[in-house]
Amino acid sequence: MGSPVETKQWHARAAATRRRRSDLRIREAARELLAERGYESTTVKMIAAQAGVGAATIYNIFGGKRSLAARVLAEALAPLVAIAEREAETLPVESAIEAHLTRLAKVLQQHSDLVPGTLAISRSAPPFWLPEASPGPRQINSLTAPLRTLIRAGQRRGEIETDLDPVECAEMITGLLVVVSHERREPAQAAARLVARVTLRGLLTDRPAADLRSAAPS
Repeated sequence: MGSPVETKQWHARAAATRRRRSDLRIREAARELLAERGYESTTVKMIAAQAGVGAATIYNIFGGKRSLAARVLAEALAPLVAIAEREAETLPVESAIEAHLTRLAKVLQQHSDLVPGTLAISRSAPPFWLPEASPGPRQINSLTAPLRTLIRAGQRRGEIETDLDPVECAEMITGLLVVVSHERREPAQAAARLVARVTLRGLLTDRPAADLRSAAPS
């Protein structure tokens, strides 16, 4: 038998392992049920039963159905971050932003069963994607992180006005895309083009492209 400290550490590690396993089973069950039944027809009790946990476990880990749905959607969005980081260095910011918005709209439409939960959280205060909004699984940075990366890259190169807050801009643009692509049911590419046309006019500088290329860091 170990010391009291070692015993306490062992119990803490065991509890963390159980929590990770429960987290994984819950997300897998939510992904399957939401795709099969839709957001409105899926309940926390259904997800808990399929995951083999109590409903209280879902509330303790995720806070509820809408934050769980947002977490599952964030996993689908995660690959967009790496793509944005690469295109931030290789494409003009206007092209990179429109390409990102098109990809994001496609993911939102492919996982339309998860969007209602995300919309419900995004309409609450403070914005659910900010770190101070809520801890753990309900912190969904994947939704706006790629666009923040692109805006900051554009500001460094002089393509985007530097007095704009990248976080606020990314929130507003992403929120508009979610509404246009999901609630208005616009095709992904058309939704991305519309949002880009409306928002980029307020972001881009008036400097000619030749000047921007010459000012870009080598």
